[in-house]
This record gives sequence, structure tokens and C-alpha cells, in this order.
Amino acid sequence: MVTLAIANQKGGVAKTNLTGNLGAEFAASGKRVVLVDLDPQATLTTWILGRTIAPGTAEILLGEEEGARVIIDAPAFGVGLIPAVPDRLRIAERTMSAQVASERTLGKALRQLEADVILIDCPPSMGVLTASALVAATSGVIIPLAAAPEALDGYVQVTANLQRLRDALDLPITIVAVVPTRFDHRLRIARDVLEAARGLCNGTLTSPIRENVALRELFGHRQPIRTYRPDSSGAADYAAVAAEVSQRVH
Repeated sequence: MVTLAIANQKGGVAKTNLTGNLGAEFAASGKRVVLVDLDPQATLTTWILGRTIAPGTAEILLGEEEGARVIIDAPAFGVGLIPAVPDRLRIAERTMSAQVASERTLGKALRQLEADVILIDCPPSMGVLTASALVAATSGVIIPLAAAPEALDGYVQVTANLQRLRDALDLPITIVAVVPTRFDHRLRIARDVLEAARGLCNGTLTSPIRENVALRELFGHRQPIRTYRPDSSGAADYAAVAAEVSQRVH
């Protein structure tokens, strides 16, 4: 079973977009995929299901539910989803922060699932929820990197924080892929950032996800890009990145 965390402490880098679309691509290739919404904003859940009060990640983290019991089928994406309810997940986060070794609970629960691929959508922070995802993500981490100058400094901060978590948790947290997102090839600054990232990311950089209006429209249609606009550059880019990630984790 491949378990990956999609993490970046900075918001607005298309982290949830990446989680949902990669999940749909893996599912289309015949894999059993489970997406885990670990972000108290619950954007992944809202995109796929709409608002829900169904039990999900909070109940798993608090030891109130087993993972298999809270998976909801999402036929439009071809995946199962463990949803998030904002208020409950924030309560779980506060409770876990006061407990010893609470960051290991999620991993234990996910190991019991029957799945080929698990993708965990992390919050834009490096707190106990992201630590839980990194412990659970035995196959490594995918970092979305927006093609903007400030993103390079953000990447340095993310990798430094990952190293601190490696040391604190005594775990081999591996960066599987750095995915450039929102890349506009018409802008010289975006091309310069991409070139600088190639030298900074030590061979983990994937092909970019180009800026595409259709990718911004997905959340209102509850579909992945591969079915919403299958002939778009966004669909082609996500198919390419999914193939690259698959090669790296198998």
C-alpha cells in the first residue's frame, strides 16, 4: 500500500487540487484509492461531497471510529474519502496536542484499510495534524510548489521543518516529489522560478501543472479535471504527474 502526504505549510499552493486530481488519476488506472482530508478547512471534503456531518478524520484521531467505517464512496472521482468536519477536526487537533504520541494514531488506523493508494491532504501548517500525516505517510511526501518567487523560500522552510520532524519523530520522511503548480509559461518570473527549483529540489521536481482556468472551476462542479475538462492542459498535466509519481513509489 502506497501512503503519501500532500504537505506544504503555505496556503494557496493548490495542495487540495493536487490531492483530488492525483487521486482520480490513480483510480482511473485501476487502483483502489482512499483520500484523507486532514485539513480543518475541509476543502477536499466540500469539493468532493459538499458539506457533511459524517464521521471522518476527527473520529479516527480521537479513537472513536475505525478507518474503514468512515470511508464514503465518491463515484465522480473513483475514490473513497475519509471526510473532515471543521469544528470536530479542530477539537481533535486541540485534544491531540495535549497527548503524548498522539501523532501515531492516524497511521495505525490507515494501515488497516484495504487500499492501493492513500493520499492525505494536510493543513497549511506543521502542527500535530501534519505530523500525524507524515508518520502515516510511509511512502513519503509530495510538496506542491507554486511557481512564484516567494515559493522558493517557502520550500526551504518546509524542508527545514520536515527535518525537524524527522529528528523529533525518528522517522525517515522522504520527499517523493515536488510538484510545480499554477505555472504560467508566459511569465518570465514563473520560468525563472521553475529553473531555480530544478537546482534546489535535488531531482524531486516533476513536470509542472500549468495555470488553467478549468482547474479553478472544479470545486463548483464536484469533479476532477480528468472528467470535467478531459481535453484541457490541466488534465494532461495531472496525468503526467501521476505517472511520474507512480514510477517513483513502485
